[in-house]
This record gives sequence, structure tokens and C-alpha cells, in this order.
Amino acid sequence: MNVGIDLGTTFSLVAQRNDKGIPTLFPDLLDANLFRTPSVVHIQGASALVGQIAEDLLRDDPSLPAARGTKLLLGSDTCVLRDAAGREYGAAAINALILRKLKRDAEAFAGESVTSCVICVPAQFGDAQRRAVRDAALAAGLPSPRLIDEPIAAAIYHGVQGSATPRTMLVYDLGGGTFDATVLEVGPMGLRVLGTDGTDKVGGMRFDELIMDWIIEETRALGADVRRDLGAMQRVRRLAEQIKIDLSKPGRSQVKEVAMLAGVPMEFMLHRSRFEQGVEPLLLETMTASERCLQSAGLTWGRVDQVLLCGGSSLLPCVKDTLLRRSGRSAGSLLLNQPHQAVAFGAALVADQDRDQIDVTHAASFDIGLRVYDPVTRAPKVQVLIPRNTALPARHAQVFYTTRVDQTRMVFELVQARGADDVGRSLGYFAFGPITEPRKNYPIELVCACDVDGLVRVTARDPRTGKELEHMMTDVGGGDAMQVAGIRASIEGLRLNE
Repeated sequence: MNVGIDLGTTFSLVAQRNDKGIPTLFPDLLDANLFRTPSVVHIQGASALVGQIAEDLLRDDPSLPAARGTKLLLGSDTCVLRDAAGREYGAAAINALILRKLKRDAEAFAGESVTSCVICVPAQFGDAQRRAVRDAALAAGLPSPRLIDEPIAAAIYHGVQGSATPRTMLVYDLGGGTFDATVLEVGPMGLRVLGTDGTDKVGGMRFDELIMDWIIEETRALGADVRRDLGAMQRVRRLAEQIKIDLSKPGRSQVKEVAMLAGVPMEFMLHRSRFEQGVEPLLLETMTASERCLQSAGLTWGRVDQVLLCGGSSLLPCVKDTLLRRSGRSAGSLLLNQPHQAVAFGAALVADQDRDQIDVTHAASFDIGLRVYDPVTRAPKVQVLIPRNTALPARHAQVFYTTRVDQTRMVFELVQARGADDVGRSLGYFAFGPITEPRKNYPIELVCACDVDGLVRVTARDPRTGKELEHMMTDVGGGDAMQVAGIRASIEGLRLNE
């Protein structure tokens, strides 16, 4: 069985293409009426509670340790959860538990094993984050995981289901923790990515946090500090999320909620106008990112045939209003259809077909290059090897020369960057050698490659002997073996939702 997975910041979904060719979601094993898994985990002894069961437990006892929104911390060594026994878990381990839960739901409902999967990631995810997703999938027991950018998955769902008429599409993907803008050419021959941009500073959680701040201000005016009360903060978070959802419904000009917070009864009312004024700077950030994306593709708003909105927060009326004002487009050119499910549905379609059948030309989201230093100012800059928006897979080879007669190795720092003013994010240092016959100006050919999953690999060879040189960082096919083993070991003894 082939499945598509939307591994989300706030909710995660798993889908399959059914016998009629239509993508459908798998329900929760414990509740067939639930089709979205809250991306929250609580670990208690040998039990890992994932999804709604964890949310329900936290509602009863908010003081329990839990991890939520950890997707944005993938690729880092940050501890995101410490259980009662003092065991620490990183973001990859937590997301592996979420993926294991989705795998179990799908297999229980379908009655067969998952044999391959496609997992969606934000277009702005760098190499370290993508590797962490892949490693988490392998640790969760998902075989042959492939990655696809979330905006591309949403476009595939709408492109495959819709007309084959050639058109240019901007995908405006406002998720729980990130915003992605991607420009695509969509036609009978498939999809081709022309440009991508975005930010991890804007998402539905930021809207929730804004409402939370307003609630906290009002409770403080009533003499209570809810920040000191874990239970109260849990209720504030749920209130804020529900208020945002209610304000996304047509015709709702205001929302009123009554709650007891930190022992103080309060009535909180939020008018749509205040909410829209508060989120306007965040929406303008998404507009700026969208216009950078268009510019990188050599386009303007007027050259776009359709704007596809996806992500739960795109349901907010102010998102559509801001897009229309900024772009000068007509409402008929905006496509908003199943924004919660579109990404998972697109992944399911890709998972069920070979990439040759759904022809997608991916593009690099970042400039990939080497950290170098200006010989005069000594300021760091990036020597680009694979420019941003280059069609993937891509490969670049360049020859470098030793500078000393006794130099037996060459060290490179690989970075991902966005634009000339960005000093880049390091992907690691690579030391190549040994050079068996060292001398000054000895040539070493560095080869940098980026595959369709957006994963970067760097190798070096001695052009005089044709032999590949060993280096200190290895990339084991299918995932870094040590990383996967470490994640698997940290969660192996945990029983899921028991």
C-alpha cells in the first residue's frame, strides 16, 4: 500500500488513492470520526500518547509534559520533551512517533502494510530539516520515504483533478507554522516549479499567539496572571484557536467566549476588525514573500492565471481580502478548495504513481554553495554552486587547488543561502583526503548534487587518478544510519496510545 502524509505543525494526515482513483483520508484507529491527528505527544512510562488521546489527557491535566509544534525544530538538537523519568526526546523522535501513529492508522483501516510513502515538507525546509523528516520516517518503520514540497503536493491535487489547460499558478500555502509561496507552470505535460519563497515566521500558530496575548492582557487587568498557571495557559491556547476558527466562518463579525482562568471568571469578546488589524503585519509578510517568489520567476501578479490557497489559515476572510487588494486580481482567479486536505491528497496521488506518470520538475529552494571569505574585507560570503530555482536533480562540479606543498586534505563548508546578502546556513564541514602525493596547486574536483527531495550530497575526486576521496561526513543511502538508529532506539520500547 502506498500512502501520502501531510506531517503538519498542528495537525497531521495520512491518505491513500482509492480504487476509484480518488484520494481519501484514513481515520484514527481509536475514533473513526477523526481524520486529523493533532501533532502532540505525551510520554508516560512506556506509553506514548499521540494525537487526540494526548489532547484529551492534557485537557484533564494540563500540567503533564507534552510536545507540540515540534516540526519547526526538526534538524536541530533541541530537547522538545522530557518525560517524568527524565528521558529527553528531540524533534525527530517526536515526529517519528507521530508518523508511527499515522502508519498504524492506515494499516489498521486498509488491512495491509504500508510499502512506500510520500511525506510533505515546507518548501523552505533546508537539507538538515529534510534529512530529519526522512530519518524520522525510517525510524517509524515507514519504508522508502520520499519527500515532496507541500505547495507542489497541493498543486498536484488540483492540477490532476482539474483542467489540463496550460496555466501559471501561484500556490499560497499558509500552514500552522510556516508560509510557502511557489510559482508553477501547470499543463498537460505536468508541473514545473519556476520559483519558491516563504518564511517560518508566519503561520496559524502566530495568529493563535496574538489572540492569546489579548486574552492574557484582559485577565491581567482582572488581577490574574495566567502565565503562572499551566492549566490556564492550556485553556487560553484552546480558546484562541477556537476563536480564530470561528472568525474564519462566513458572516461572523465577532466572537464571545466565557471562561474561568486562574480562578478568575472572564468574558472575552473579539471583533473581526481588531483581529484583522492585528494580523495585518503577518499577512503583509506573506505578500512580500509571494512577490519575491514572483520576481525570482520573472513574473508579476498580472502574469499569474490562478492563485491556489491551501493551509487551514487560508480560510480566514482577511487572507483572501489581502490577496485581492495586493494583487489587483479578481475573486474568480483564487482557488480555495479543501485547504486542510489538499496537501495530503496530493501526496497520496504522487505515492500511487511513478514520478514519470505525474511529471514534476522540482526546483532548488536555496542557493547551495561554499562559505568563502572576501580576500580584502575578510567578510563571509557564499560561492554559489547550484543557484536557487535550478531544476532538480542538479549537479555542479568545480576544481579547487591546494595552497601548500604539504597539504594532504581540503576542507569545505557547505551552506544553503537565499540571495546575495544572506551568509547562509551551514550544512557542515567536509574534509576530503588524504592526498597521497601532496604539493601546491594539486587539483581536487568537488561535486555538489541536490536530488528531487531537496537533499544535498557533496563528494570529491582526484581528477588525476579518478578516485573518489574519503570525507569525514557520510551520507548512507536511505538515511543516515547512525541518526536513524538513535531515533529508533529512543522510541523503540514505547507502546503507542495504550
